[in-house]
Amino acid sequence: MPDQGKQEYQDNTDRIEVERTFSLSKRCYGMSCITTKLEETQLTSIALSVFVTNLFRIQRRILYALLHLFRFWHDWNRCKSCKLRISA
Repeated sequence: MPDQGKQEYQDNTDRIEVERTFSLSKRCYGMSCITTKLEETQLTSIALSVFVTNLFRIQRRILYALLHLFRFWHDWNRCKSCKLRISA
């Protein structure tokens, strides 16, 4: 019986994660504007919205990585120029 409680808790946790993702897609990526009538077209529109959401996440991660790399490079060059001034 305790396994069933754990399974229900995990199911609820997974459901909340999916609903939160759909809510974000509706608010930020325009998924709420889908007004198609055919089921195939609706599924295609939803799939494209999920795809675009993932692209934005990937883009954000790449941007953060580049900014972090630039910051590291900037700090490294500044430190390198300080050492040159001290030794000169």
